[in-house]
Amino acid sequence: MTIHSISKSRGVSLIEVMVAVLVLSIGLLGMASLMGVSLRNTQSANYRTQAANLAYEFVDTARANILNVGVFARTNWTTPSCDPATAPSYACGSGAESAACDRDRVVDHVCRTLPNGRIRAAVVPAAGDPTRLTTTVDICWTDDRSQTSGDCDSALANPDESGASSVFRLVTEL
Repeated sequence: MTIHSISKSRGVSLIEVMVAVLVLSIGLLGMASLMGVSLRNTQSANYRTQAANLAYEFVDTARANILNVGVFARTNWTTPSCDPATAPSYACGSGAESAACDRDRVVDHVCRTLPNGRIRAAVVPAAGDPTRLTTTVDICWTDDRSQTSGDCDSALANPDESGASSVFRLVTEL
């Protein structure tokens, strides 16, 4: 056996091990970054699903109170002033007071479910048939986990821009 063949069978060098560790660590860092993006997108999808459910809840509540549906129209965004640590209390009467109470329950649900959650709604007669009502429900929330409230109107006008607020819009007939 020659000396040349003995030196080839000794194993890997320290430099080869360091290169392998470097390649492995770059791959693991990439996977960690991908996991963070995936979690953020999953949370955004959850918020969007919650907003859709809340918009349908608002429309169903308005439909149940069709005789007092005007109570549900809100031209301005609600103020997200609920305290999630405190249980809500409602004193509902009958008629328009009951409809307002139902509306307040949904508004409170939006505030408690979504971060910095706000809602507004428009109820107008449908084009061509005044007996039908077109309802537009907008739900806005903070989606970047920041403590600042974003501008819901600009998020609605430019939904592709990355801002602090996201908006879900539902348009339907009652």
